[in-house]
Amino acid sequence: MHERLTELWNQRWPKAHPCLPDQLKTEYRNQWVRFHSLPESKRYPEADHEYATALGRCNTVMDELFNGPIYLMTTVYTSSPDWSGEDEPWRTAIVEDEPGFESYAHLHLAQHEWEPGALDGLLRRVADDAEAGVTITDPNLRWLFHPYDGGMDVLAPTTAERDALRDRHRDWLPKHPLGF
Repeated sequence: MHERLTELWNQRWPKAHPCLPDQLKTEYRNQWVRFHSLPESKRYPEADHEYATALGRCNTVMDELFNGPIYLMTTVYTSSPDWSGEDEPWRTAIVEDEPGFESYAHLHLAQHEWEPGALDGLLRRVADDAEAGVTITDPNLRWLFHPYDGGMDVLAPTTAERDALRDRHRDWLPKHPLGF
C-alpha cells in the first residue's frame, strides 16, 4: 500500500510533501478551496450547536467527495527522525520552524470506509486545536481534505471540480480576497 500511494502522490501532488499539508494551498492554488467551519469565520466552537455546525459542514463536504474507502493520514510530531512506535509511518519530513528548533512529522495511514459522522471524534479534536496534520483522501488521491481549527482546505483534481464544490458552499467561504 505504501509504495502505491507514494507513486500516486508523486504523480498527483509532487510539489508538496504529504506530511506538510499546509504546502498544498500555495503549491496548488488553482485546485484549492477553503471553507470556514462556523458562521462569521468564528475560529473555535464553544457550544454544542457550534460543534454540530462545524462537524456538519465537514461531513457535508466529505460526503460529496468520498463514497467507499478512504485513507486517513495522521501526523505524529517528534524531536527525532527515528520512529519508535509500533506502526511504521508512511512518510517522515523535517519541519523547520526556526533554525535549531526542528521537529519531525511522521505520517501514518489508516484505511476506513467513509460514512458521515465516522470521523467526528477526530474532527472535534482538530476543531479544538488538539490535533493537527490530518488529511483524508480517496484511494486514488484525487481529492484531499485537510481539516484545521477553523475550517477545512480541500484540494480538487481540477479547477473546474474545485469551482463546482466552492459554488455549492459559497456561504462557508472566507471573506479574505485570497481565500484565507
